[in-house]
Amino acid sequence: MSTIIELLETTADEYDTMVFQLFHEWAAQQAAKPNELQNIMANPAIAKWFRSDLSQLEEDFKDEIKQFQTEATITKLHLRRVYGICINRIFDLHPKPLLKEAKKVPLPCELILKYPVGAILNPLQAN
Repeated sequence: MSTIIELLETTADEYDTMVFQLFHEWAAQQAAKPNELQNIMANPAIAKWFRSDLSQLEEDFKDEIKQFQTEATITKLHLRRVYGICINRIFDLHPKPLLKEAKKVPLPCELILKYPVGAILNPLQAN
């Protein structure tokens, strides 16, 4: 079967940009504060979960369009609309344990505010 890029008649760069924007929107929905958004987006386990679930939704999209794909009346616009409906289900999915863990990680700026600068720059001399 064709790849998503072929089905949507897009380029790899456009597809990558779309996936990144989708990930950003999804992560923003999960975050209550800007630093949580950064932690979520930088978390490799969450990124892996997101990509895995997105791949499953894309497989669902392929199954959905299988019977209509050969019809001449189905346009790129139709396929993109169905694709959008299928992948937007990602907004209903939440890996709660991964999100909880990601939100606990302090950002470097929070560490600087919490600890004296000397303790971070030279931990051996911090006493």
